[in-house]
Amino acid sequence: MYSYFSWGVTMYITGAFIRIHSTQINTTVLITTLFIGTIWLWGTSLIDSIVPQLQGTRMFYYTHANMLPYLLTSTSIFILFKKIPTFHNQFINTIAGGAFGVYILHDVTVSCREAIWHDWFPITDYFSSPYLIPMILLYCIAIYITFASINIFRTKYIERPLFNKLNYHFKWLSKEY
Repeated sequence: MYSYFSWGVTMYITGAFIRIHSTQINTTVLITTLFIGTIWLWGTSLIDSIVPQLQGTRMFYYTHANMLPYLLTSTSIFILFKKIPTFHNQFINTIAGGAFGVYILHDVTVSCREAIWHDWFPITDYFSSPYLIPMILLYCIAIYITFASINIFRTKYIERPLFNKLNYHFKWLSKEY
């Protein structure tokens, strides 16, 4: 098992490798790695659901999020998407730029996540309803639009004016030595 520090070091080394060598990796190798990782994840999930006595004990070591099959599939997908020629669309870039803000607002603050899923959008009310999937999709879209809008507002009206003022007063910080 990894500690958070060693997993961070692993991700740093993986990112450095991708930055340096991603153009040299053959697409066939990436697709093969993606296939192996996906089959591995699918197989361990299948075994975990079929053999109930293994649940929560030994299978945890194969299905934990910081394990090799996840690393194989996620890095393969990342490099495959990195090899796609760049695509520029102002609307898509604006919406995608809000994704980090959505992540920060949703995952970092536990009280915010509690308010979202228990107070504002009580998804548990639909667990035995045929409307569960449509409500999950509707709630996720509403949360994304709301939090992306907050992030776009924050960037446009708080961050940029603040950084412009700081850059004006502290020009010497941007000099290269």
